[in-house]
Amino acid sequence: FLPQGLYSINMMVVPLWGLYANMLAQLISQVSSHFINHYHRKSVLTATKSQRIELQSDPPSNDETTPEKLGAHTFKLDYEASSKRASVRRSVGLILIEAFILFIILVICGCSLPSFSIEIFGLVGLAVESGNKFEEAKTYYSVFDLANMIMEQGRYLNTASDLAGLGTLASLLVITVFIVPLAQTASLLAEWFTPMTANQRLKNEILSSWQYMEVYALAIIITAWQIGDVSEFLLNAYCGSLEDTFTSLSYFGILDNEDAQCFRVDATVETASWILVAASLMLCILNHFIRSASRQKKQDDSIPAKRTRRHTD
Repeated sequence: FLPQGLYSINMMVVPLWGLYANMLAQLISQVSSHFINHYHRKSVLTATKSQRIELQSDPPSNDETTPEKLGAHTFKLDYEASSKRASVRRSVGLILIEAFILFIILVICGCSLPSFSIEIFGLVGLAVESGNKFEEAKTYYSVFDLANMIMEQGRYLNTASDLAGLGTLASLLVITVFIVPLAQTASLLAEWFTPMTANQRLKNEILSSWQYMEVYALAIIITAWQIGDVSEFLLNAYCGSLEDTFTSLSYFGILDNEDAQCFRVDATVETASWILVAASLMLCILNHFIRSASRQKKQDDSIPAKRTRRHTD
C-alpha cells in the first residue's frame, strides 16, 4: 500500500584497520611459523647426519630418499628389544576411503547449506517486512552466501581499501573453511596410499595450520549468543523518548513484544554449522590417526634394529 521505492534501509558492519591489522598479524604469524619449522627440521637433520658420521656406528636412514606407502609400512611393536613387526589390516584402508568420502560430503553440505540466519525486530524489522510483502525479515547465510555478501558490500562501498580488504576477507573465508579442508583430506589420503619420503610427509602438515572450519563454527555459535544484546545498543539508545509508546502498543497487542523497540537483530545457528562441527571432529580424528602413523614410521626408520629400544608410550 506504500509507493514503490518510498524508502530503503541499508545497514552494514564495515571492517576498519583494527580488524585488518589483526588479520595481517595472524597471516605473518602463520608464514613465519612455517619458515621457523622448516629451518629447525633442516638443522636437526644436519646435526643428526653429522653425529652419525662421527660415531660411524649407525648407517644413515634411507627413508629420506626412499618413498614408501604409509599404509603398507610394517611397524615395530613398542616394547624393549622387539624384533616383531605389525601391519595395518587391509580393511582400514577401505574405512579410510569411506571416511574421506563422507567428510567431503559433509564439507560441501556444510558450506552450501545455511549455517546461520539473521532476523531483524523492532521498527526497522517492521519496515523491512512491509517492503517484503510482510514476510519475516529473516535472511539465511551459508559460507558462500556470506563471502558473496562481503564482496557485494565491498562493491557497494566502492573504495580501493574496502575492495581490497573485504575481498581478502571473503577469499580467506572460502579458502580456509572450504578449500583447505578438502585439500588436507586429499593430502592425508595420498600420504596413506601413495609412496612418499619423510620430507614429503612433513610438507603435508602445513595444510592443517590453515584449516579453520571449527573456528568458523565457533564464531557463528558465539555470534548467535551475543549479537542480540549488542545490536540493541546500535539504535535503541536514541529511542528513549519512545519507550512509553512502545509499552502501550505492546500492551494493547498492536506490536509484538520483540517489535516494541527500535532495532534488534537475533541470529540462529542453523544445521550446516553443526555439520561443520561434525566434519571438524572427523578431520581431527583422521589427521591424528595418519599423523601418529607417520611419526611412528619415522621413529622405526630412525632407530636401527640392532639398537635396544628403551621408550614407552
